[in-house]
Amino acid sequence: MSVTELDVRKQVRRLLAAFSTPKPEDEIVAAWMQWVAPDVENHELMAAVSEYGKSPSRYMPTPGQIRELALKARADTHAVRLEPSDWNQLQEGPCPVCGAVLQLAHDPHGSGQVYDPRAGRWRDRTDDDPEPPMRYRVLHDGWTHKERGIPAVGDVVWPAARISRTA
Repeated sequence: MSVTELDVRKQVRRLLAAFSTPKPEDEIVAAWMQWVAPDVENHELMAAVSEYGKSPSRYMPTPGQIRELALKARADTHAVRLEPSDWNQLQEGPCPVCGAVLQLAHDPHGSGQVYDPRAGRWRDRTDDDPEPPMRYRVLHDGWTHKERGIPAVGDVVWPAARISRTA
């Protein structure tokens, strides 16, 4: 729901209770309607005013400061942290062309080796080595995508078993 002048007026009054300013309330509301209201929703505006009220600031905020805090509140609302097991649900199921799903890109514990960039080679892991990061990817079947004429978004594998069929 977009911000109305009444919503802006309520939030300005909240700030006027804590911060003094020589500008009249109507002038502040008009500036906020011009610079803040077109970009933000009411709940984002309320979150921004609350955040600014908790800050150590001593002066009435500018419309730009409130807009920035409101957009930050929007970003925080939409930031979703998912466990890797939930990522397949996020991508809304397997690829409709080849059936590929999100999977672990490599087994970080199975090989017992780690790549040493200084030496430029793989070596056995030691207890001092940090845990390798868990990386995930979708491995699409390149042949299936090529046959159907639909490009794959992500990593593509070309299974060797199918090379003889296409040659």
